[in-house]
Amino acid sequence: MKKESSAFIFSVAGVFFMSVFFVCLVGSPARAEGPTIVPQYITSATTWIKEGSPYIVKSNVYIQAPLKIELGVVVKFYAPSYQIHINAEFSARGTKSEKVVFTSIHDDSDGVDSDAEMATPRDPKKQDWGTININPSKKVEFNNVAIRYGNVALKALSSGSEHENLTILNSEISDNVTGIYMENVEPKLEFNTFSGNNSAVSFFNNRGLERELTLSRNSFSGNGYGVYAYNTDHLGVPCAHAEHNWWGDASGPYDPNDNPDGKGDAVQVKYVLYDPWLQSDPNTGPDPVIIIPGIMGSATKYPGGIGELEIDPILHTYDNLIATLEKNGYEEQKNLFEFPYEWRDSNVQTAQKLKEKIDEVKDQTGRPRVDLVAHSMGGLVARYYIEGDGYEDDVDQLITLGTPHKGSPKSYLTWEAGEGFFTILDKLAKKFFEMEAKHSGFDNLKEYIQGRVFSVKELLPDYSYLKEVSDNTTRNYSENYPRNNFLELLNTSDRLGKLEEIAFTNIISDTERNNTIGGFRVVESEKGDMWEHGMPENYYDDSTDQGIEYGSGDETVPFSSADGIENDKKIVLNSSHGDIPTAAQCEVFRELTGVQDCSDANVFDKVSDILTFDVFSPVDIQVESPSGEKIGKDFETGEDINEIEGAFYTGHDTENEFITIPSPENGEYKVTAQGTDKGGEYKIDVVRIESNEDDFENAKESKETINGFTKPGEIREMSVDIKLGEVDAVNIETIRESVEHYFEFGYIINKGEINYCFARIDFLEKLFDQMDSERKNKKPVENIEKEINLQIDHLIEHIQKNQSSKIDPHIAEIIINDLNFIKINN
Repeated sequence: MKKESSAFIFSVAGVFFMSVFFVCLVGSPARAEGPTIVPQYITSATTWIKEGSPYIVKSNVYIQAPLKIELGVVVKFYAPSYQIHINAEFSARGTKSEKVVFTSIHDDSDGVDSDAEMATPRDPKKQDWGTININPSKKVEFNNVAIRYGNVALKALSSGSEHENLTILNSEISDNVTGIYMENVEPKLEFNTFSGNNSAVSFFNNRGLERELTLSRNSFSGNGYGVYAYNTDHLGVPCAHAEHNWWGDASGPYDPNDNPDGKGDAVQVKYVLYDPWLQSDPNTGPDPVIIIPGIMGSATKYPGGIGELEIDPILHTYDNLIATLEKNGYEEQKNLFEFPYEWRDSNVQTAQKLKEKIDEVKDQTGRPRVDLVAHSMGGLVARYYIEGDGYEDDVDQLITLGTPHKGSPKSYLTWEAGEGFFTILDKLAKKFFEMEAKHSGFDNLKEYIQGRVFSVKELLPDYSYLKEVSDNTTRNYSENYPRNNFLELLNTSDRLGKLEEIAFTNIISDTERNNTIGGFRVVESEKGDMWEHGMPENYYDDSTDQGIEYGSGDETVPFSSADGIENDKKIVLNSSHGDIPTAAQCEVFRELTGVQDCSDANVFDKVSDILTFDVFSPVDIQVESPSGEKIGKDFETGEDINEIEGAFYTGHDTENEFITIPSPENGEYKVTAQGTDKGGEYKIDVVRIESNEDDFENAKESKETINGFTKPGEIREMSVDIKLGEVDAVNIETIRESVEHYFEFGYIINKGEINYCFARIDFLEKLFDQMDSERKNKKPVENIEKEINLQIDHLIEHIQKNQSSKIDPHIAEIIINDLNFIKINN
């Protein structure tokens, strides 16, 4: 129960504070603290903001100019007689977690004891305030709103042609005498919850206007009447289509004539059509959510030769977010879904596939709407669907994480010249691009990206970001820029207006270190067909700033771009771009559900060190870690195997076969290769990439190449030594193993030749051991190094002389390359 009185001094102070500082309403979203007294007349465009709450209605209020009420705003009516009259464009839009609330002065659920000044503070009850009267000729929207303790909470009457401008969605209308009263108005009335009202929805068709009410996917429980309708012009003829609603019980609404066993809320006999009804509450529990990754956020496995996309199995960017949603009540394939996609394609194509995924989820769950949580470029995919002509009004909430709503200048480097690969993710992308470009026959990365990775162009900014070095002026977009027609379309006012129909939360980040590429100072290109629109000044001289200008952001997306469009709620974090899904995991849960209690689940540490094995046919491989865990092809069963946590294997039924191992152990990795097809020369690139926390733009990369020659079905065992920051795939021991292997399979065809090679290798092994021993004792080793190089040169010269008669030429070349690699200071 509420306390019966408050200290008199506090009450007087409260009245004085309100009267001095909040006499009138500010027409723009100033950040003043509430309470705010609502003026009797609103005659200029006005916005009510959360910081001004609670807004106190102490008279009849006449809204004669556009009014926008933002999420989290609480409006309290001071007395039963007070009403709001809406005669202009009106929007009250909250989110699930922060609804707009219309309520009684006695309702303290917002944490503000607003009736403390009154002589008899008490609990709220029905009819504590009057009505919100709506002129249906104006566009009026209530979305994610709570309306409680009123007399007739919402009233809309029409006697003319304007009757379809009222929208009431995703709202809670409770504990009123009448929730909604309408005459001849045909609103959009969906996904609402009505409870505790004497009459939830009342509708009358009269004056010969032939109007019908349609409402669906709402929840009715504990009301005297769920829907009461009356058709004055056609007695006994239904005028309310209330099919596909939940009535509080699976038996349906109570109708003494046609459904006497219904245990749900009652409906007016004859005038309300309600069959079929829903068997469960559509508004209980969260909507199904779909996680949409960003660029490079999906990879394809080929089990049995069939490509199956997975959501980021390489860097595991979304593991923690998904685990947190599961930990707090979501279930995979029940109300939690993933949307991996081919990120090389245009976002236009991907948006169509997203529509198909949404349709699939709706069919599977029986829910009419979904929530979308989209990281980086995934936010643009989601927006293209929502803003497009094919949108089916089936998205309730959109949450974007670090999305470049206005583009990312960093993409200019990649699109113009196949450059700009700095971070661990960038360097991984470059590796994959190089593999794919080679396989597809492109001459260089620029040609491959412009000919295949269309999404990169759709990440270019749609604003000015190039500065001429010659006169220090910034070019006007889009003159002499690579045009981003995709974003230009997406950011038109008509398209952006469609986002107003959903609850849109924008989560962005600012590392506060001014380390995000914001633009470039450009000069005429010096690189042939590269840099068509200008080369960054001194780009290939890394002792300079390379013509790059930095600003605030998340290390990938400028803050101004991520914050570049209107939204219902903005949340700012301090996180790098790839870490935002983890940093925002509980924020995402709260926005999706409105539930504030959240327990995070950090199941996967940030990947800052990754080892990759890239295979160039004709071999399949298996890799065994220093602790004995295997990944790759199981040569006994022919199946794929993966025993290493977090590792990824494409499968052996693909041309571009590769393995990634996050946070690799230091030590010896065994690599087994099996010849495929017709055999021949093969190559395995072993690359270790480590991010640099002090210099995010310069991830460290160490690369070695294993070369060999194989016959079909032939199995070759090798080893790779992984040390901190190093990959050592070739040493004198591995060269000995290779020579033995090539002799065993007939590539070295002379016994005397193999004995000569082994003798030279034995001597080299002793020299390397001697060098290591002297170094440990801190003795000079220059003479030993010279002798090692001299012996290697002798062996190379011998192999070159005998490569046709005694050694297969392909094998001779492989051995010579390995010998050159192990030379000191080579």
